[in-house]
Amino acid sequence: MPPSPTAWMDALAARRRAPLVLGLAAFVITLALPVPAEPLLLLAAVAAPRRAVPFAVACTVGSVLAGGLGYATGAVLFDALGRPYLALFGEIGQFERFATLYRDWGVWTGLVAGATLFPYKVASVLSGASGLSAPVFAATSAVVFGVRYLALALLARRLGGPLRHFTERRPRLAFALCAAALAGGFAASSLP
Repeated sequence: MPPSPTAWMDALAARRRAPLVLGLAAFVITLALPVPAEPLLLLAAVAAPRRAVPFAVACTVGSVLAGGLGYATGAVLFDALGRPYLALFGEIGQFERFATLYRDWGVWTGLVAGATLFPYKVASVLSGASGLSAPVFAATSAVVFGVRYLALALLARRLGGPLRHFTERRPRLAFALCAAALAGGFAASSLP
């Protein structure tokens, strides 16, 4: 019999250092990948529901630290590194649109960016480039990611059994639904 589709996450979630691994993964995902860290957190929380909250805290810390690096890039090296970094991901247009909103709405734009599909890397670089207070940026990031990740962890803790049962009984359908959600997220994030 083939191994469970969740076997690799079961093995990771059972390790003592799983929160560290998830925090590092959230750091890399938030900093450099055009996908959210939530699917990874969801898998870990379903695999080890009692550790869902520590997993959410680790992902929050990793994401906030990644945001801090983006902020530093914007504050110190925007022209030399920030612009080329955003261009690498094709985000310059979104950066310009966000800069206009940022001038009008300030920190509220950062809260909305962190809570939506707007690329957080753009918001972090712009926060640094625009001179937003570093403590305000860090607090905003911690609140946004903390709420998102903690809500997901608690949901997974509550519904983890049925989710796990569904993914193990119908792995292809579960994969197709995740792929459709991911494609929908990409499509929504590329809307004008």
